[in-house]
Amino acid sequence: MIVNRQHFLLLTIFLSLWAILAAPTTPPHTPSAPTKPSWILKPIETGPFTPEEEKAFSRTLHIAVGPPLNEKGNNNAGIFTVPGKYNNIDGTKLVVKALKSADAASIAEVKVLHGFDDLVDSGKVMIDGKLTPAIVMKKKDGCSLILCKEYTGAGPDDKRRMRKEAQELMYNKVADIAEAKGLYHDDNHMGNYIVTIKDKKVVSVEIIDWNGKHVYWIAKVAREVVVAHTKEEWP
Repeated sequence: MIVNRQHFLLLTIFLSLWAILAAPTTPPHTPSAPTKPSWILKPIETGPFTPEEEKAFSRTLHIAVGPPLNEKGNNNAGIFTVPGKYNNIDGTKLVVKALKSADAASIAEVKVLHGFDDLVDSGKVMIDGKLTPAIVMKKKDGCSLILCKEYTGAGPDDKRRMRKEAQELMYNKVADIAEAKGLYHDDNHMGNYIVTIKDKKVVSVEIIDWNGKHVYWIAKVAREVVVAHTKEEWP
């Protein structure tokens, strides 16, 4: 009786293993990346770049950097203040953006900033004892919304209103740039813009990160289409 039970148990195990091994194998499902609309063409990091742009980080810049303005980000190694002057420009009007690498996305950012007349210089800068690829750019006025004193001191209702005001301005800022420059900024979230607040109302926004991985050449497209897409993609 015991032997029969053992045979039955072994047979059950054998049949279970056979069923598992004989079953068709199906690869695990991996969600596909969302399809971008047809008017978004290709990342600006794919070029083309001029010979001058290709050499964006070939020089060593003789510029001193001050204390950092913020922590390292996903696409940078810190944003730094500039003491004194650089290229006869007061350092209070400049920032140095340290980069993690001098790759095509960084070259693309130099290209975009030059097109906006926000580029002052680019090259290698001595930061923490190490030559680091960096961009010297004009400093934008404003503060990150969640750090602005008008926001931090506001009640829940006013905070919601200010967030909505900032988002609406951001949708339109992205559309303005798409219309004027033929570029789409595709990395839109609170960390990538600064705001100006007057009388407890957000009155303007500025985009502060133009990494070439997230900026695209675009085809001609209606402004309202860009606004709608940016709103839909907002995290």
